[in-house]
Amino acid sequence: MDISETAGSTMYLLQHIGTILERQFDQALLEQLGIGTSQYRILLALEAHSDISQKRLAANLGQTEASISRQVKLLQAKQLILTQVHPHSRRERVTSLSPKGTTVILAAKDLYAQVASGLLGVLADKQQKAFRDILGVLHNRGCTRGVPRSCDHELDLLGQQSENSSYVLAIS
Repeated sequence: MDISETAGSTMYLLQHIGTILERQFDQALLEQLGIGTSQYRILLALEAHSDISQKRLAANLGQTEASISRQVKLLQAKQLILTQVHPHSRRERVTSLSPKGTTVILAAKDLYAQVASGLLGVLADKQQKAFRDILGVLHNRGCTRGVPRSCDHELDLLGQQSENSSYVLAIS
């Protein structure tokens, strides 16, 4: 098998496992917390960046303002977020987590760990560490500053997380 075949099958497996994990997590979120992964990502982004405008939230998450607006309305109805007039610009509104939203995001993070451990639990501890290390190397290669289409952020998955770690995880 040549390098292009190996790379192609590896990329397929990574994408496929990511899809499986996301489907399982989305189902668990819906059943246990009444939110989906899109809403979870918004809550994570708000946890990392409180009092953010919907326009900036949409740009940061790579979604349209209309999509964010729909999700924000659903999250407001569930009392998970608060939206108010920006303190410095009366024409702009900012969004932040509510106390209930903070509780839900903590429960969602625990749920994510449970779902992930269900998949990764088949690996021994040394295999999990090696897998995480390899993914960290690939992540750092793919997130190189100045590289076109790079996510261009810092994230230490093995310990000290940067101040935007929750936000970065939200868009991963």
